[in-house]
Amino acid sequence: MSTKHQVIITVVLSLVLWHILDVFLWEKKLVQFETFALGTTVTVTYPQHHESKNKEIEKGITDILYYVSHDLSGYVPDSTVSKLNRERLVVANELFEYAVKKAIIISALSDGAFDITSQPLVDLWRKADEMNSTPDSQSIADIQKQVDYRHITVTGSIIGFDKKGVEINLDDLAKGYAADLIAKFFKGKMVYPAKVAMGGTVLVIGSEPKNIGWKVLITGANNTYHPLILNIKNKAVVSLGDYSGIVLSQRASHLPDSSPVIDPRNGYPVQDVPRFVSVVSEKAIVASGLARALFVLGPERGINLIDSLDDSAALIIDSRGKINYSKRWHYGKIKGN
Repeated sequence: MSTKHQVIITVVLSLVLWHILDVFLWEKKLVQFETFALGTTVTVTYPQHHESKNKEIEKGITDILYYVSHDLSGYVPDSTVSKLNRERLVVANELFEYAVKKAIIISALSDGAFDITSQPLVDLWRKADEMNSTPDSQSIADIQKQVDYRHITVTGSIIGFDKKGVEINLDDLAKGYAADLIAKFFKGKMVYPAKVAMGGTVLVIGSEPKNIGWKVLITGANNTYHPLILNIKNKAVVSLGDYSGIVLSQRASHLPDSSPVIDPRNGYPVQDVPRFVSVVSEKAIVASGLARALFVLGPERGINLIDSLDDSAALIIDSRGKINYSKRWHYGKIKGN
């Protein structure tokens, strides 16, 4: 064998070995931290560091989830939102103030289709649903007077209500906000690429090794459609649908297939509820609020809303199975089985 051939073989073998080692090292560099918070499993994928750094990262994630839960969850008696609903006025910390202000912005953008003050109305329908009945029109009208995000007052860090009986529920935004805070924490610590997944919420930072982005799988419609893999970078995806196991807080029951989605603007069930909604946006808290709003607005008005925003895209599968895409949806098309 000539020297030239030996050199070529050596180079080829070196390249193959380098590729194998490179793949192996990348696989070793990504680790997953899994915990349970906000009513769901939270899985965070990030590059492996030395043991003390990994523990610092895990503690940071756990602390964020704890703070979000103890600020935004109505199920925690001493949370900020529980205190506000009881006392009608709180001096909010930065985290809570931001969440409420974002909720008000999303409510205004959606013309009240998403409204964090809708809880008393949902409770009314939920109680009736448990008794296999329907609320009477007068009860709906009385409760409806309490439902309007414009009853929330924000004066600096002081948040309150200007009407008796108003309550807020931030559960629909909690997962998205937690994902955003984890992303902020990671960027401050120079930890990337990374992915945060909890329930129907996924947020990614940077690109997955060997790809130009992260591959995010969305599924739906009881196997009526093929799963769609989104290739995204520095974005959040929030997907909602009864078949995905995500139950809207605006439903009047915890039984997703049998109960209506309530329209906060009129107090009555939405007549044509989409099967599935997926929203891509730069912030997970924004995608969370918009996804809920689209269930009330429906395909036509929902797509018009998304198209009016510069940083968001969406797909909506309507009640008849028609798939609707916003003009900025560049993440592939869903195919039927």
